Amino acid sequence: MMTNMTNNYFKNIVGQEAAKEILTFRINNYNRSGHIPHTLFNAPKGTGKTLLARTVASNLKQNGKAKKYVEINCATVKNMKQFCEQILLQHVVDRDVTVHFDEASELPKDVEMGLLTILNPNDSHQTTFSYDEFNFDFNFNRQSFLFSTTEAHKMFHALKDRLKRVDLENYSPQDIQGIVALYLDKAKVNYDKKVLPEIASVLRGNARQAVSIAGDISDFMHGKSTKFGDTQWNKMKASLHINPLGISPTELNVLRAISERSGTSLTQLSAITGMSRESLQKDGETFLLQNQLMEIRTPGGRCITARGIELLAKIDGPKTA
Repeated sequence: MMTNMTNNYFKNIVGQEAAKEILTFRINNYNRSGHIPHTLFNAPKGTGKTLLARTVASNLKQNGKAKKYVEINCATVKNMKQFCEQILLQHVVDRDVTVHFDEASELPKDVEMGLLTILNPNDSHQTTFSYDEFNFDFNFNRQSFLFSTTEAHKMFHALKDRLKRVDLENYSPQDIQGIVALYLDKAKVNYDKKVLPEIASVLRGNARQAVSIAGDISDFMHGKSTKFGDTQWNKMKASLHINPLGISPTELNVLRAISERSGTSLTQLSAITGMSRESLQKDGETFLLQNQLMEIRTPGGRCITARGIELLAKIDGPKTA
């Protein structure tokens, strides 16, 4: 019976249990066959796709040693010529390497078309790709390709079909508490566990923010003998201007504008806030709608909810008649 190695491979990663089980299966198979399918991590921002990709890469070994890891920001890839000369020639061909294509939805179309040939599946796990005067030979027992994106719908469908997709979930409040605790423990910070739910409540399910706030707490407590608890957290919140739910100043201004004028249209809101319609919908309203702080009525426009009124009262104080 095969031993489940999830805790060994991902022992320092909180949450994403389903993804970790899938990836454990893939890594275990790699340990037997020397080959792992080309993998696409599809995930909302801040859910750990880069951390998972790096952890997978650290466990893809050749001759007992982890293969070299190369991370490419796909927004920096301009065309196929650059891709061949600066990535394939310099980092990939004839090397034992794991390549992580981050923000894969930003790949240029000609590079996506080239990858269709490079990643064409076959039993030998080898392909040859020709471009200009170059011939590139790939051996996927030596080269492993990982992709990640927050917008898989923007990727060319035929390229996505070449990849094994792993979908990550938003972190639960308990997961976020676990991430904060993990990094506070690493920093040897003495803290009251009862404060963790309050900290997690302002981090919006974002693991990156959880790591960041743990770093702030560690710096704040450096050289202090007291335990980090509610008193210390309230001081930090005041100093960093952290609002309930982690609502940003931009979102707060939008909520205030809606509260002052019931049934506000997007055009009116744009005029009031000075934000473009696109920016309002993407950066101003998404969080408010997700957290039921506002609603859009048809007809009737944008209106604040009872939950939104309650939040404003906490931040601004109750309205006076």
